[in-house]
Formats: sequence, C-alpha cells, structure tokens
Amino acid sequence: AVADAGREMGLNVWAYTGWTFEALLDGAAGQKARELLGHLDVVVDGPFRRELLSKECLFRGSSNQRLIDVPASLAAGKAVEARL
Repeated sequence: AVADAGREMGLNVWAYTGWTFEALLDGAAGQKARELLGHLDVVVDGPFRRELLSKECLFRGSSNQRLIDVPASLAAGKAVEARL
C-alpha cells in the first residue's frame, strides 16, 4: 500500500477524513477505512465546517477537526489527540 511505502521511507502518513475517529474505529465508515487505520500515523478527523474556519488551527481547516495520534488511539481503544 502507498501508506506502508511512505512509512518504510521514514515518513509520517496522515489521512484527512470527514469521519470522526470513533466512526472509523467502529467500522461505521466501512471496513476498508477501519483497516487503513493500522497504516496511518495521524488522522485529521471530522468534517470541514466553513462556519468554523480558522487559520489558527494547525493542519486543520476548521476548529471542530482533531489531530488524532492513530497508534496511541488504537492502543487505547479511543481517540488520543496528537501532540505536535
């Protein structure tokens, strides 16, 4: 997979999704989306919401979106926000 190739090169692999991490984790976004989590380092979750647009949000477009540390979240079984 492309994500694995990036990780093998020492890159952090991110995915931007309109789904929440919880929906990805429980399979509501589909089994393929759930499987992809194991290949990612960070997920930017939640839908972009124009009314919450903020240029102060690091790597996000709107303030409702979160930066999720995927390996830590999978280990914890719940969303763990990334510390950048």
